Amino acid sequence: MTRWVLVASLAAGLVLAAGTARAEERAAAPAAKKINCLILAGGHGFDEKAFMKVFEGYDDINAKLVMQKAGGEAFDDVSDWSYDVIILYNFGQQINEKQQENLLKLMDKGVGLFVLHHACAAYPKWDGFLKVAGVAFYVEPREVGGVKKPASGAAGGKKFKVHVADADHPITKGLADYDMADETYIRQDFDPGVHVVLTTDEPSSDKIIAFTKTCRKSNVFYLQSGHDAAAYDNPNFRTVVARAIRWVAKRPAEVKAAARPEPARAARTIYAAPAADEKPAARKLSIAVVTGGHGFEEKPFLTLFQGYDDIEYKHLPGNQDGAVFEDTSDFPYQVIVLYNMGQNITEKRQKNFIELLNRGVGLVALHHCIGGWQDWPEYKMIIGGKFFTKPGEINGIKYPVSPWKDDVDYKIHIADAAHPITQGLADFAIKDETYKGFWVDPQVHVLLTTDEPTCGKTIGWTKTYGKANVCYLMNGHGPSAFANKDYRTLVVRAIRWAGGTLK
Repeated sequence: MTRWVLVASLAAGLVLAAGTARAEERAAAPAAKKINCLILAGGHGFDEKAFMKVFEGYDDINAKLVMQKAGGEAFDDVSDWSYDVIILYNFGQQINEKQQENLLKLMDKGVGLFVLHHACAAYPKWDGFLKVAGVAFYVEPREVGGVKKPASGAAGGKKFKVHVADADHPITKGLADYDMADETYIRQDFDPGVHVVLTTDEPSSDKIIAFTKTCRKSNVFYLQSGHDAAAYDNPNFRTVVARAIRWVAKRPAEVKAAARPEPARAARTIYAAPAADEKPAARKLSIAVVTGGHGFEEKPFLTLFQGYDDIEYKHLPGNQDGAVFEDTSDFPYQVIVLYNMGQNITEKRQKNFIELLNRGVGLVALHHCIGGWQDWPEYKMIIGGKFFTKPGEINGIKYPVSPWKDDVDYKIHIADAAHPITQGLADFAIKDETYKGFWVDPQVHVLLTTDEPTCGKTIGWTKTYGKANVCYLMNGHGPSAFANKDYRTLVVRAIRWAGGTLK
């Protein structure tokens, strides 16, 4: 472990900065009873005295540190539990089935969970920890769900920039991008449903620095930062920790946002409910429906785009290799709908496709197109996912061929009822083909999920690429899906949202 030697003036500056951060957070703190936090540590060395100063000076936060020998003994008996928040700061420890069940019971009661730094490797033998915490660090290679995962990596003493990915979230509202000196982690596993709030471009780190999610009735937060005094003394780190405690406890402070550009996720704002008859937008959208490379029933499929006064579509068949992007100098469409599944796309067509997205042409990706262009690495980043038609590797993780199953009756759940594409919709049943074992970019914004065992959990999402709004919908194999009124609603709204006429 490296020891940091600071001259007196620098130390005084850090203390002043940290004190200022605490004073600002105290001013924003709600006037309510204290939030009682239980910090569970063990299995990894750290400076306890310096670490606990992170939690001092807040009128609304009371933190207690407990060093665990085995790892899960704090959850042996939770019948008289008195803590609002659990902060995990332990590493590589054990937790038995009873202790797991008791932790989940606490989360069912709404107790918040804060996974801090090396706690991403807290319970390596608990297969369900990834779903609970949203993240897993693998100390050694292992197989998860039939997928071989390489060991995760750590690099100490790195200096890097942290970027605010969601400036509207209570934890990050008003924060600007900031500098950090800390240990970084790479090749972690992330739950696809997490909502990313902090990122970095540091090559020794996974892009995700912090995220929020929910599990049971619990708010969950993960923060990669927090190795030693260099992190503990960072005023921005302290601010994020204090706000995260309040957020997982469901008592966020009101923080005035700083003047800054609208974030990419501005579409998450709650909008007025759409009219029941799905009134068209004022501006007509011209869309290119791109098919080829995969069989489908053309006539029922094309009914998805018919009967709307504001949508004018052009079907472009035989486009498995992206011929539509050969010359885009006079591209007449505002939205591209991909329903193709080719494997060969030239560099010129790749470049022209990306240029269209950088111009703001919208993209709606449907069903089997997620299995297209397997050898073009950027394609999975454009649409936010990849179905493996052959074994592949992403970020050092090896994936087998993705399985699928046709004619499955199952339920689709609305994960974000506030988004323009899904607002006003309820969970619905569908008969369709399912995909499993496909990769989903952890930074997508999840719209649709399912609990169907033959299918991946996340089946619909939005994201941005360049200046383009991008939406992927896994459904859409055949006539039973094409005729489903809820699926039809999703498709037409996705087109309008991608084209900028649905906000």
